[in-house]
Amino acid sequence: MKRAGAILPVMVVCMALLAVFAVSVCAADVIPLAVLEQEVTCSPEVLEAAASVAESTALEERQRAENGPRWFANVSLSGNREPLVHRNDTDDEWYSELSLQAGIQIPLFGTWRKERIKELEAAVRTLEEQRRLSVLKKANLIALRKAYILLWTNQRKQAFLERFLRLEPQLLPLLEARTKSGFLLERDRLEMESWFSYARRTLSSSALTSEEAMRVVRKATGRGSLQRFTTETPHLPDVAYSNELLSRYVREEAGDELSFLDRTIDKKEEIARHAPRSQYEAFLRAGVGFYREFPGGDGSNVFITLGFDVPWGEAKAAAAAGRASRASIERSRQEREIRQRDLLSDITEGLARYDYGISQREFSFVRLRSAAEGVREGRLRHASLPGDTLEQLFRDIFNYFSASMDLIESEGMILQTHAELLGAIPMLRTGYETADRLISSSFPEDGEALSPSWIALDKDTGGPAGSTARDIRPGLYLWSGDTLLSDGADRTLRTVRDAGFSRALVSFTGKGIARLRDTAVRERLDKTLSAAKASGLSVELLLGDPSWILAEHRKELLLLVSDLKSLNFSGLHLDLEPDQLAGSATRRKELLESLIDTVQAVSAIAPWPLGLSVHPRYLEGELGPIAAKGFARAKVSEVTVMVYSTNVEAVIRRMKAIGRQWPALHLSLAISVEKTLPPSESFFSRGTRRVRDIIQTIQHQLSSPVFSGVVVQAWEDYREMAR
Repeated sequence: MKRAGAILPVMVVCMALLAVFAVSVCAADVIPLAVLEQEVTCSPEVLEAAASVAESTALEERQRAENGPRWFANVSLSGNREPLVHRNDTDDEWYSELSLQAGIQIPLFGTWRKERIKELEAAVRTLEEQRRLSVLKKANLIALRKAYILLWTNQRKQAFLERFLRLEPQLLPLLEARTKSGFLLERDRLEMESWFSYARRTLSSSALTSEEAMRVVRKATGRGSLQRFTTETPHLPDVAYSNELLSRYVREEAGDELSFLDRTIDKKEEIARHAPRSQYEAFLRAGVGFYREFPGGDGSNVFITLGFDVPWGEAKAAAAAGRASRASIERSRQEREIRQRDLLSDITEGLARYDYGISQREFSFVRLRSAAEGVREGRLRHASLPGDTLEQLFRDIFNYFSASMDLIESEGMILQTHAELLGAIPMLRTGYETADRLISSSFPEDGEALSPSWIALDKDTGGPAGSTARDIRPGLYLWSGDTLLSDGADRTLRTVRDAGFSRALVSFTGKGIARLRDTAVRERLDKTLSAAKASGLSVELLLGDPSWILAEHRKELLLLVSDLKSLNFSGLHLDLEPDQLAGSATRRKELLESLIDTVQAVSAIAPWPLGLSVHPRYLEGELGPIAAKGFARAKVSEVTVMVYSTNVEAVIRRMKAIGRQWPALHLSLAISVEKTLPPSESFFSRGTRRVRDIIQTIQHQLSSPVFSGVVVQAWEDYREMAR
């Protein structure tokens, strides 16, 4: 009965979550999606299904315990009459007998099969309840996410709707006056007045759908008294998708559901093997007996009995049982086939809806920027020109208002479809590099183009539409740092700066490090570094030897940093790649922890800001939390993620996913132009002009306060690229 009590821990957890939830709601009106997701298992439907699983599990255990050998005992008192023969006379003898029998009864043949069928049928009921629980949990989570997204969408709309309706008392009197003066047709005035009715209708509709969404949230979390709250931007996990892995997605993500059906079919197939031969009873009894006769003495015996109980229509019953079992198997197989097809359709249809949503958003965003530019120009005309500029400005504002509604709606649709796909496509911890696409829903480029401040008659204070990306000039890895120790140092750095780079991570060879021990060389390098800094070029020291990760070699790095820390570098960047060490594939966690120890030791003695280059796998999956906490503890000021792929969209989505997961880290992106790498990993064949456009696109898409820009690997290859 131990498993039957599994519902109790769930209820205890739900009570604890309720207490924490109550405190969090009292403390703030904002409730993140992640907090509500923890409450999904507290839904009454889930708790009912969990209780049903516990019940069926207990009944299955009871059935299993009842099967098999049984003890038996019986006591009987009988009066006996037996003929007594004495010489030639016949007479009867009367006496009483008290007997006691005890032993064991073992089911055989049909009886054993019948007991096994009962046990299998109980197991099938448990599997069905477990599948129902699994489906309910997933459905609840998807419904909760979609309801939260709808609330978030409506709250975004509300800000624009309320801002638009604020114009009504300001504009209607002006429009009426212009109509009376003959400057505005009554038809046009009524049309403009209807725009406010449209906004009020949309606001009422949003209030209705928000209440419907709140009903889903209350049901999914079991929080019946939960009132309307403020949402945060929903952050859904990214998922990697590949056409080649479509069937695997169904097996893995629907693993519980299809696995339960497969196991149910296995149980039913075993039932079908037993059913035709279980239509009769058979048992073996063995034991001892004791008896006393009155009058008379005591006695005992030992016995063994083989018994059968066969119905008259056993053959027909066996045939019917076989047909019923086979039909039950076929029903389950068809149910599994239907579910698998539904899951495949959910993925393909979901991807089509997601693509449509992306296309719709792209159109809406272009339309929004155009409308924002129209508002900006309309304000300028209205402020300086006579005529119908007020009506035209109002039309421009309404166009912007409509475009903002469409954009917000399209982004909500994308997120809702993303939530549905999360229920069908597994979140792969690896495979981003080979995936056809990465499904991600993030809209940082909305920026100031999507702002209620555009819905006003006065001058726009938000800046020009679409000007959201920061002007970040890229950096590069420069491995031929020994050239900075010669007379051509200034020329080298000037060439780097003129190529459009604002920072250089400079590495020296062993010979170069040896030369830096010379005072004159150090002084000359210091002057070069100061001149570069004055010209807007940041030069950072780049050190890279994977053996320094290991504790036995860590002291070498620390001594080197101590020896060079008087130089006027703008920062220190470590390129210590664990994957270059022997056997790294099987001990990445161990090497990551050792890397963190090394970085922490360097951070304690280095006088410069500390940066670190890492492979993205160390910020994903089970390694991610270790790396993020360790780098923060080591006070790493920048983590450069080396995503060597020419699939720009996949690179951007992957970086966005890492940035959302670890918002406390300051990230930059390393891309490759190395001529030794294949075109799928290196942009070398694209030419410098195209690479600059790609860098600009990436930096625009990833623009945020914690993104430090793109770093190109490496200068030696870049300067050999065609234009």
